[in-house]
Amino acid sequence: MTLNAAGAEYIVGQTLGVGGQGAVYRLTSPAGKQPLAAKWYHPAAASRTQRQRLEHLIARGLPSHRFLWPIDLISAADDPGFGYAMPLRDGRYVPLAALMAARARLRLAAVCVAAEQLAGAFLALHALGLCYADISFGNVFLDPSSGAVQICDNDNVGVDGAPTDVLGTPYFMAPEVVRGEASPSVTTDRFSLAVLLFCLLTRHHPLLGARELRAENLDANSLTQLFGVDPVFVFDPDDESNRPVDGVHDNVVVIWPALPGFVRRLFVRSFTVGLRDPQTGRVAESEWRRCMHRLRHLTFQCPACGTEQFFDAEQPDGQRCAAPDCRKRLPRPALLEAGTTIVLEAGRVLWSDDLTPSKSDDAGPVAEVLVNAKTGALGLRNMSSSAWTLLRADMPPTTVAPGQATVVRDGIRLVIGAQTCTLVV
Repeated sequence: MTLNAAGAEYIVGQTLGVGGQGAVYRLTSPAGKQPLAAKWYHPAAASRTQRQRLEHLIARGLPSHRFLWPIDLISAADDPGFGYAMPLRDGRYVPLAALMAARARLRLAAVCVAAEQLAGAFLALHALGLCYADISFGNVFLDPSSGAVQICDNDNVGVDGAPTDVLGTPYFMAPEVVRGEASPSVTTDRFSLAVLLFCLLTRHHPLLGARELRAENLDANSLTQLFGVDPVFVFDPDDESNRPVDGVHDNVVVIWPALPGFVRRLFVRSFTVGLRDPQTGRVAESEWRRCMHRLRHLTFQCPACGTEQFFDAEQPDGQRCAAPDCRKRLPRPALLEAGTTIVLEAGRVLWSDDLTPSKSDDAGPVAEVLVNAKTGALGLRNMSSSAWTLLRADMPPTTVAPGQATVVRDGIRLVIGAQTCTLVV
């Protein structure tokens, strides 16, 4: 096969997958260039419209490195068809669908990283006037150790609101698309993103509750009713007709109340006002990105059973462990208040962009949370290359040099780089 614009020759290797539109192969270069992946279209899918769409996407360029974006058109000497080349997916990444089927496990921090990166990737895509049209489990891969994501099947990305052959995956389509009243757009993508994030956090669909069980079967007609004609959020504050059912929808029954209030409010808005008002009721990608950046700093473990959960400052009477077979009262964790609130738990490493409301691509580690083996007291070790300034009301300012540590005490302020942080115990 030949990359058309580059004129480079590649050798077709193993088949990586086969779908309705075509087959994906590994490409290797005799010249020693980095291996690529190639999607070669079946004859029925190799239309002029598809070729034009690819040419447009290649010319637009990569919106974010999270996308396995088309690099170049490819052709073969003995075949009149065509395909396109894209980066080869990293082998560490697994399908999000595997996570949803409980075949892969993620720590809560990794779940939040994945959610934050998804929101940021689609924000970058939409900023170019493009819509994905088919946000779903099947098009997302993630690294279970870190939560980093890669997004595939980008050859169907279209111009915002323009006619398209791809309407989406039924479980993720916006109600107006399900009803046949709208084409995929940035606005419908926002609904699909909210569904994806809800499923990622709760392992459950936001519109499937008691009303699902009353349907004789989940065929096209019942799905159209549940997702398009009369959708009801399972936690709609004004409509309890579709609440999740104990013993059937246990994931969401347990997880929903364990999410901090600021997260639940965004989901409620997405699946109440956002169901009826696509233009102004849906949560923007930037809001989701800030929300998930904030959420990933609030994870901590139950000291009794070790279950991971989120700290929620909005619960005035304190929290109980989210695990149904534990439910012990949780001690309030030590916190670092900066641009966001960070739970201080032994072993946690803080990066420079953890201290600000948004993530940076050039962040580095600045602090490590230590624990005294004898007393159980927490400390913060300076992992940066610059000294911190420690401020206390009862003493002059002091410095914490790189490699040194300070005890975590209530009311201490630390100047780390340009950020002033307060310790709360």
